[in-house]
Amino acid sequence: MLGLSLFAQPAVAQPAVAQPGLEASTSRSDTGEYRLSWTVDADAEVVLEEATSEDFSGARVLYEGIDAATVVSGRLDGTYHYRLRLKTDGNWSAPVAVEVVHHSAAEAFGFLALGGLVFLATAVLIISGHRAHRREMGAT
Repeated sequence: MLGLSLFAQPAVAQPAVAQPGLEASTSRSDTGEYRLSWTVDADAEVVLEEATSEDFSGARVLYEGIDAATVVSGRLDGTYHYRLRLKTDGNWSAPVAVEVVHHSAAEAFGFLALGGLVFLATAVLIISGHRAHRREMGAT
């Protein structure tokens, strides 16, 4: 028994691989643009997936690499789900969802009309100021 204990190696605990942390800059976007960022060890290669369903059926790889963030843009109305894992490990992060709801057409046309009004008011002020300045210069 003594001989066995001399050669027995103590069990070495393997460090647990931490689950990567994934965050979105917003949970709701009215432009279809937002930022996803994550925390992993330096130079760790990650895989980021995007899906339109909570169960990630039909998910597609959105990013693979060593960056710590990505900007998503051009998304149509809907809810997009994201998850992240280290390329060397199968543990997925907690999922993150972002809802995209663009401005309605009525709201967009309202903004356009308001912008047009501001443009016209500015043009009238510039023209009337220019005319007043010319009259003033002609009077002296």
